[in-house]
Amino acid sequence: RDSFNNQSIASCADVLPFCDSISKVPEWEVDGGRGFLTRMLCSETCGCSDPGGLFVNVQGCPYGRNRPCQSSAKFKAAVQSATCEEKSAEEL
Repeated sequence: RDSFNNQSIASCADVLPFCDSISKVPEWEVDGGRGFLTRMLCSETCGCSDPGGLFVNVQGCPYGRNRPCQSSAKFKAAVQSATCEEKSAEEL
């Protein structure tokens, strides 16, 4: 709450807009670290366990060998069933 200057934050749903916010480490430039903090503490809300999810910026997601996101059944299933398809410029 203090990092967002918003004491009314009650759940991860309240910070969902910050899931794709850019935090430049180590100075926390651009958004003051709000995106990084949101992805770190609300990784499920931000789709960190979905390697093909909506959010491209995964800095802060608890990725890495034996970390929660990559160890989850959801992440493993997504990787197993993933297909690689090149998208057109319009789709991007």
